[in-house]
Amino acid sequence: MNSDSNNILMIGAPFAGKLSSGKWIDIEFMKCITIAYNTFKAKGFDVYCAHVNASFGQEINDPSSFLRRDVEAVASCNIFVGITDGTMSTGLALELGIAYALQKRIVLLLKDKAVHASYLCALTDLACGEIHYYSNSDLLRLILSRLF
Repeated sequence: MNSDSNNILMIGAPFAGKLSSGKWIDIEFMKCITIAYNTFKAKGFDVYCAHVNASFGQEINDPSSFLRRDVEAVASCNIFVGITDGTMSTGLALELGIAYALQKRIVLLLKDKAVHASYLCALTDLACGEIHYYSNSDLLRLILSRLF
């Protein structure tokens, strides 16, 4: 990541729950993450996304190293963007907790009509985050074009 701290963004999203036998099984969610990654890159952000870095599970050589890299990425970023479709994820919960503790700007992109953990929706009550709901990749693209 570059040293311009105003331009560093991390994307966090469910990972392990989306893999089956080492293959990514949710193509629509993959598309949403890819759209977010490409949109933020086009807006000039230095983006860290474990999903893209590991080619959506195709290039996982050392799974234990992901925790260290993810924690370092949260600490280095000034904006944390969490994307979820309702899939429970301890990794995303951990990343959000770190981002909150470090007073990062938090933006959540939640799949509309999905059941989400209550702590996700409570972030806006803590005045540290904002939530946007999307129903498909096209709406997500529109929301992202209006952010930042």
